[in-house]
Amino acid sequence: MRAETEYRDAWVFDGAFGETPPVAAVIEPIIEKKEEPVVEVKPLEPETKPAIDSTALVKPVERPIDPIVETKPVGKPFYFKLINVADNSEVKSGEVHVQEVVRATQYQAFKPGEVVYLEAPKNKRGTYSVVTEVPGYSQLSSVFNYQNPPGEKGGNGEVIIELPVKKAKKGDYVDFRNVKFFKNSSILEPESQNELDGLVDLMRENLKYKIKIHGHVNGTQSRECFVRGTNSIFFVINPSTYKKERNLSSKDLSNLRAETVKDYLVSQGIDASRLTTKGEGGKIPLYPESGSLGSLNDRIEIEFTKN
Repeated sequence: MRAETEYRDAWVFDGAFGETPPVAAVIEPIIEKKEEPVVEVKPLEPETKPAIDSTALVKPVERPIDPIVETKPVGKPFYFKLINVADNSEVKSGEVHVQEVVRATQYQAFKPGEVVYLEAPKNKRGTYSVVTEVPGYSQLSSVFNYQNPPGEKGGNGEVIIELPVKKAKKGDYVDFRNVKFFKNSSILEPESQNELDGLVDLMRENLKYKIKIHGHVNGTQSRECFVRGTNSIFFVINPSTYKKERNLSSKDLSNLRAETVKDYLVSQGIDASRLTTKGEGGKIPLYPESGSLGSLNDRIEIEFTKN
């Protein structure tokens, strides 16, 4: 009735009359369901990528690699060739000192037998003085013109300057500039060993050689010093572990330094009868005591007393 007439709000009694209370029945409205359209789902097809044309690819630009250019030192190349006049053999030990003038207070030290570069000298003559310092050989001094040096050229354009050197003879002196001691001590620095070993080789090769070891110091005043004593270790890094002496004279210090060199030579098998020592103190300086090169007055000098 509610669905088919205009009495949509009417109540309908469903049951028997009597003691039983009426039950109200709720009629749910009828809702017409609409059918959903059926959608056909198609399977996905794999994506097809277009073929790549390799000719269309952008190739990286190839740039040439710049060659490594070696920077040459400033100046002109030289090769100092020391020739032993006795047998015409080349000597490659020791040092070559190049300086503006003879007895200059400053110099450049080079090993012989190597190519070195020199800038033009500042003196008006345009010359360099060369002094050889080779253990077992007499000192040689020579002068050459920088712009027009004597000698032939080597394979790399270096000028070969030959310097004839002679074996040391009786009365010759040779400075051992690389034999160094710690300041105010008779303790050798480690860098001294190389030159001392060269002296050992020289004494072994020439059994008739006898030498006197002269010790020199900078200044004539007394000083507080570290001394080696009877310690058998000759080359150290820290001299403060050694015995300290107070008010040691410059002569005593120079004599202790000469004795240290002698002790090392004896430890290497050189007969002590071939070695004598003398401490010169600071009475024969090479440079002013208080000047910038005063430390070079501390040195060991070898005199050949017999050959």
